[in-house]
Amino acid sequence: MKKVKITKEHVFNIVDKIDRQGGLPRGLTDTVNGNTSLCVEAVINHVVHQEYGQDNPACVSPLIRSLSISLNDDYSWSSPYCRGEGLKRLAIAQLGSNSLDQEELERKLVEKLRHVFLNSTRIDQLVPRLYSHYLSSATTSEILFNAIRVNSYNNQNLTELAEVVVSVLKEMNCPGTKFLDLVRGG
Repeated sequence: MKKVKITKEHVFNIVDKIDRQGGLPRGLTDTVNGNTSLCVEAVINHVVHQEYGQDNPACVSPLIRSLSISLNDDYSWSSPYCRGEGLKRLAIAQLGSNSLDQEELERKLVEKLRHVFLNSTRIDQLVPRLYSHYLSSATTSEILFNAIRVNSYNNQNLTELAEVVVSVLKEMNCPGTKFLDLVRGG
């Protein structure tokens, strides 16, 4: 796998692409009035790796990719614009996450998700809503993340969940996090 140096130009182009397409579609792509828009991971793949229409950027950890796709495809976003605004910081923070220690990333995500969300009284009602086949194949952080996500019924809650992932990536000094000040809300 070729290592990619993340640059300000990548960040500006990712944010610009999200803005120009009016946010992010649910699913890999969407075509409206002849214009195709890409999901968060496909935007990254297009800008950083120059590969169009695929959602598996090599510069992103498979775990973070999975969590980002879950958020991107959630039905609770009120619009593509709100989805784009809610996921911009995560789009940038995750750049270079493939270079992180994946076991430590998993452990820190579990700790942070438990700290932020499991202290709430809602959590006991969240986990049973997941399908048993998904529970048997998902990692612990994916189980916790998606249990919380399926009960996040609005833009603010989904953005808060994305920001939990951003905070873990910042804590681990993920290369993309050094560019967060270039994104609104940085």
